[in-house]
Amino acid sequence: SGISKTAVNINISQNKLIFTSIYRLITAPLVPGFIIAVAFLLEAKSEWMIAINSMISLVISIIFYLMTNPFKEMKIDANLRGTLILSIALIRRYRKFFFYGMFGELIGTAAYRMPVILISSFFGVTYAAYFGVAMRVVLTPTSVLAGTVSQMFLHKISANKKNNIASMNTFLKSFALLSIVGMLASLVCVTLASPIIVMLFTDKYAMVGEVVFWLAPLIFSLIAISPLTHV
Repeated sequence: SGISKTAVNINISQNKLIFTSIYRLITAPLVPGFIIAVAFLLEAKSEWMIAINSMISLVISIIFYLMTNPFKEMKIDANLRGTLILSIALIRRYRKFFFYGMFGELIGTAAYRMPVILISSFFGVTYAAYFGVAMRVVLTPTSVLAGTVSQMFLHKISANKKNNIASMNTFLKSFALLSIVGMLASLVCVTLASPIIVMLFTDKYAMVGEVVFWLAPLIFSLIAISPLTHV
């Protein structure tokens, strides 16, 4: 994640948002695709699934970084030695991105995973499973929206910084707009999530809809606040 964050920040500073989005779109199916293929073909155990997930994610991040060119006048050499030398130099140059990105991802992962551990410990694995499904339901669309907005917002703030333009108006306008979207999304979670989930997946998953109801404040924070913290 630190490698990927570094590449994303470099691309944003060079106004390569489209390249970043296209790369993520192309590579997004690879990890789940490999996991599904292994599950069906080899019937691998869960620890193998975790290993596959980690390794493929790392490879995708490294490729993404190698395809990123922080200096417009420089081109990554075709030979492996030149590529490695340049990559090491760029990692040193952008080590703060790597450092903060890595620990930021660690904090974010803990925030998402710790509730599952706590719920499992105090209420049992059944409720933890419902919570996990609910988080997947709400995080998938929210992450796509928040990630896109974060890239655009960070690029705008970076441009203002380079041109010595105050960013407070941009920040306030972005927060106001995201707050409206966040409130609408939270309202959907409160009023429609439970009946929609029951309609699509039967009463067996009614508890998922109930959990989504209580996740409405989290949805608001992820949409309205999270993109702005990327600065």
